[in-house]
Amino acid sequence: MALPIVGAVEGSRDETDETLDAVARRALDVAEGMAAVTGDERCGTEHLLFGLVVTAEGDVAEIARLFALDRLRVERAVHLLRERSCDMTRPPAATPARSPRLTVALESGGRGRLTPAELLAAILADARSGACACLRLLGVRPGEVRRLAEVAAAGLGHGDVESLIAALDRRTDLHRPWWGPAPAEPVRALPLPGGGPVELARSASAVGRLSGLVVGGEGLGFTLTVESLPDAPASSWLLAPRWQPREVLVPGDGARERLDPELVIVAVGDPAGPRVTNHRLRHRFVHEAPTGGALVLLGHTSAVERRNDRRCPTRRVEVSDWWVWPLPRRGEIRIGLSWSAEALTGSVRLDAALLGEHASRLASR
Repeated sequence: MALPIVGAVEGSRDETDETLDAVARRALDVAEGMAAVTGDERCGTEHLLFGLVVTAEGDVAEIARLFALDRLRVERAVHLLRERSCDMTRPPAATPARSPRLTVALESGGRGRLTPAELLAAILADARSGACACLRLLGVRPGEVRRLAEVAAAGLGHGDVESLIAALDRRTDLHRPWWGPAPAEPVRALPLPGGGPVELARSASAVGRLSGLVVGGEGLGFTLTVESLPDAPASSWLLAPRWQPREVLVPGDGARERLDPELVIVAVGDPAGPRVTNHRLRHRFVHEAPTGGALVLLGHTSAVERRNDRRCPTRRVEVSDWWVWPLPRRGEIRIGLSWSAEALTGSVRLDAALLGEHASRLASR
């Protein structure tokens, strides 16, 4: 339920209030009222962010619309940030104390009175502020909001504003992922021995193949296929293969990966040196690159073919796409898989120097 907008607190507690214009003062009153009714002992920059959104006019209202900052979303973000600091059982404080960062923001003006745009830029100046934390909870980059607020406060011309918005347009500044080739980044398909899929392993019930080998500027991609055999024993494939370990919660020790028999273990690396495996869950879409090498599952498909003929066995095919980061560039690397449930084990060796040579050609384009 949305909180009511609390009116101004009677009287001025501090001379800094005189440095605010009428709209900025009203935003501060809403912020202090919100902190009071939620039982918070202090009023921080996160509360003032809420007040600025509620009372937004002109440029600040336009910035709020651009980043989808409405009253309800910001209020929920403040609650998430302050839930451990609020006591709803305590009577509301008439005048919550102002946090140090809020005090600095209120005193950041010069001789003139602070406008809402200047106040918005001031509370986002410190990346550790509560206002910045609220924006991050909402998936908004505080630096982008601050830049637009500074433009609004400076009163730049229309052309300057258009240039800044173009610079902030993420459609022309795409994120470069480490877990795969960047959008529109060239990749080179590498030939495999025999010109087709390479058989990695074979057992009485399944066969594993490598295909789709590609190299990008910073990584290596490939496709692994595990397929059932026509003459497989009836007791085979009781457990569907898994390409990632199960995550189980251990009381007192957090989450751990469990290596079950149905896990198809994939390993890539130097036969006599370090390797990367799928023993650990690697999450895609994480901006920060891992400190070491990583093997990431980009996706997988499962297909089951059952014909209307008892003489034809059920056919199962599991296809998975992988990305190795960073690209091995020296020595020899081995791509292998092991599926203990069907006794399927094997590998293939590749020349890492050849992979690095192809990657260098792509980079020189």
